[in-house]
Amino acid sequence: MPQGNKNSGQPKRPNPPGSGQRPGQPLQPAKLQGFAEEKRRDATWTNNEIQTLRQLASENAPVSTMSSKLRKSEDAIRAKAKELEIKVTSW
Repeated sequence: MPQGNKNSGQPKRPNPPGSGQRPGQPLQPAKLQGFAEEKRRDATWTNNEIQTLRQLASENAPVSTMSSKLRKSEDAIRAKAKELEIKVTSW
């Protein structure tokens, strides 16, 4: 083994320095980190979003369309509709 090998005898680092994560934690791609933030956004509904949900439901829009327009998951749409006793259509 050559003397000048940089990796001789040192274990590989699980996370690069400055990654903002503790050693031993797997790195999350930026796309997944953004998704996690967006999932938290599903928990809060503005009055405008509720009004849009009611409007789309009155137009018999499918849940997939509501999900796209409100930028919330289909499960979040169904849960909020159930909470507000709004009938939604699943096509």
